[in-house]
Amino acid sequence: MPEIHKVTQLLRRFRGLAHDRRGSIAIIFGLTLTPMTTLAGLAVDYANVSRLNARLKAAADVAALSAVRDYVSNNNLSMAKKKGTDVFNSNLKNATGLQGATIDFTDASSKASVTLTANYSGTVKTSFGRFIKVDNVTLNGSGKVAEAQILSFAPAIKTSLAIWLVRLANSSRSRRAAAGSLSSTR
Repeated sequence: MPEIHKVTQLLRRFRGLAHDRRGSIAIIFGLTLTPMTTLAGLAVDYANVSRLNARLKAAADVAALSAVRDYVSNNNLSMAKKKGTDVFNSNLKNATGLQGATIDFTDASSKASVTLTANYSGTVKTSFGRFIKVDNVTLNGSGKVAEAQILSFAPAIKTSLAIWLVRLANSSRSRRAAAGSLSSTR
């Protein structure tokens, strides 16, 4: 019989716990601590990925502009791609956390303009994402840069404009000279 008495006392204590509210905050805090810590860590990872993505985009933009300028001045696509890749890599030299950043240029030029598309990618290793089995985040993107070439008839336009300006200047001098001779005869 003493065993039944012990079981009855134990059941009363458990029933009493259901109505007792003391210490419930500690239990709630303990249960929510892990998800809150995980969310805070994911926020840190997200901020890091966003920062590196912005840096990757900026490096790709500068590289694409450099490659287009080099392509316009030298008219050599392979040299322009190499110049763009060198600029891209030098801009990401100190980007801690970014791994395997690559860039590739695609030529879509026509006779009227030079157009290069820069496709870039990189991988960011997460710190807290490993808790939810996200070890890496891959960043991809592309940007297009176009620059108009000077058309072949542009020198003719410049020459025609220069001739027109000279004629305009000569005609206004003639008018002033004629106006001056008219005023002296009066």
